[in-house]
Amino acid sequence: MYPARRHALRAGAALALGARLVDWTYAWAAEQPFKPERGAWLRFLRWSKFLDAENNATTDAIFREVSARARSGAYAGKLGQAAAAVLADFVVVDMFAETVTGQLSPKEAMPKAEKRAQRFYRG
Repeated sequence: MYPARRHALRAGAALALGARLVDWTYAWAAEQPFKPERGAWLRFLRWSKFLDAENNATTDAIFREVSARARSGAYAGKLGQAAAAVLADFVVVDMFAETVTGQLSPKEAMPKAEKRAQRFYRG
């Protein structure tokens, strides 16, 4: 089975259009006021660093007010060995997970978590 003439014409038109499209993209990129930094490149579905200034601005915006808004692991209490042990034992995380997954109601999960936390604060 040989390709029909129309298939050859379509393929030729697609190649010509593809070449013009590539030329257009290069011309468009050359006209843009922004230029990537040396060593920046695009990966498939992932960005490599494009501009240091953009990266720094994003990081600054995210972390600018962390110290003002963040709470320690002990929240209002003293941060110490007991608070660290409660964090390491995932007491709050487990309480939240049991509630969200429907294993326990919030009223059932809170006393259970409190009982687990008191183990660390007693000793």
